[in-house]
Amino acid sequence: MKVYTAQFALFTALTIAMCLLIFIMSSHDGTDSEVDSMKVGMLFGRLFIPGFASWDAARQTATAMMIDYPIRKAAHMTEYGVLALLSCMAYYYHMKMQNLRKLFQIVAGEKVSLFKVSPFYRAFVYALVGAFAYSMTDEFHQTFVPGRSGQFTDCLFDTAGALIALLLLALIRRVTRKWRKRKWGIN
Repeated sequence: MKVYTAQFALFTALTIAMCLLIFIMSSHDGTDSEVDSMKVGMLFGRLFIPGFASWDAARQTATAMMIDYPIRKAAHMTEYGVLALLSCMAYYYHMKMQNLRKLFQIVAGEKVSLFKVSPFYRAFVYALVGAFAYSMTDEFHQTFVPGRSGQFTDCLFDTAGALIALLLLALIRRVTRKWRKRKWGIN
């Protein structure tokens, strides 16, 4: 039980830290946000576009502006994907602690209702709903930041990023469980 408590505390702290990072990034005014995106666009161009460094400044800027939108949306999806993974693990370890408590209650002869759904899949749903809810509050927060606006489409990108990350986690979990079962007979 102590192991689950420590893991729960770690993932909860990381989830809170990620929420704070998202809040801080959303607090940058529109001009600062555009400058940051332009820097990322220029870096992307230097790293991935052959001959980008030899182009004139106007062509580099135009290319950076063209890839600005996809970079911003990829950033939205990535930050909410990380948030969903961290919160999923926090929920998962919280539910594992609850299941141990229920087991102790059953051993003690108490009547306890147990959910049929595994803790991981409940954590998956809670994390996805939580990411969507946090993205809604984040977009609302942006309506108070100069030069920024809250966009429901950003909530959809955020939630899509969370869903993709959680589906990858579920896939990795499923593959590793099958591999462990085949190799060692462990579930």
